[in-house]
Amino acid sequence: MKKILFVFLFGLCAVFAKDSIKVGISPDYPPFEYIEDGKITGFDYDVMVALADEMGIKAEFVSTNFDGLLSSLSVGKVDVVISGMTKTKERAKRVDFTKPYYKSVSYFVKLKSNNSIKTKNDLSGKKVAAQIGSIQADSVSKINGVKPVISQDVMVFVMGTLKGRIDAFLLDEAVAKDYVKKYDEFEIFDKIVYENTGKAIAVKKGNDELVKKLDEAILKLEQDGTIKNIAKKYNMDN
Repeated sequence: MKKILFVFLFGLCAVFAKDSIKVGISPDYPPFEYIEDGKITGFDYDVMVALADEMGIKAEFVSTNFDGLLSSLSVGKVDVVISGMTKTKERAKRVDFTKPYYKSVSYFVKLKSNNSIKTKNDLSGKKVAAQIGSIQADSVSKINGVKPVISQDVMVFVMGTLKGRIDAFLLDEAVAKDYVKKYDEFEIFDKIVYENTGKAIAVKKGNDELVKKLDEAILKLEQDGTIKNIAKKYNMDN
């Protein structure tokens, strides 16, 4: 038993060369990650803390703009990235991903008073916003006739939509629902379902051992209900 434990701990040391892991996160996407009382919190934060605890290490979070997360990972500023990120073919060319730890769809949001839009088929000629570097930004840019409005700061296009300068925006299900709850003027009018995808943790290309250990930890926390309970905490259980 002691020998097995030694081998496991030695494997962790070989992967991290220390007892902590640097985690890239963009805390501007509630309820996945956000700032509260001057500290990072949210679903992804809690999941990563639980995963690190399962692996016997400490998570040290590094706040970074969303569009700079994968660059920070590639150059070694962080060890992993967890930030409501979906695996795509383009991203997979730059980094590796774990198994999904959360599955969701993306929702379109508009003003209730905007009667010119009923479904996503009505978006031609409209200004539709999404966050830079996100899978939603890719989706918006592919809608025929749409005028994409891409911004780093989600609140920029949320306020733009409230003021009528933007016709709609596209966000993850949980995030969209959060804004609809906060602002009575908003309503969800359509969605995009991404088949066989979900939120996953990005790891530097070629670090197969770290991906394996994270996958094992994710599976364990799925099986014992930890991730489900964290999702319930943030009203994200679906």
